[in-house]
Amino acid sequence: MMDKVNVSKGMSGDAHPVFKYLCESTKTNIGWNFGAYFLVSKTGEVQGFAGVTPESLTDKVSDLCSA
Repeated sequence: MMDKVNVSKGMSGDAHPVFKYLCESTKTNIGWNFGAYFLVSKTGEVQGFAGVTPESLTDKVSDLCSA
């Protein structure tokens, strides 16, 4: 994913399939750049978080890495 892509549906078209899947599977909306974060476990479970800071996800990331 090195190309510029749409992360949500807007004036410039539909969201990229990866972001579309992440948003639909977690019911998370991306309101702006860095407005939502997604964590994917080793088993593929996806969790979405909107309106949070990266720092607030530190424990969740640590838990996923140690699982």
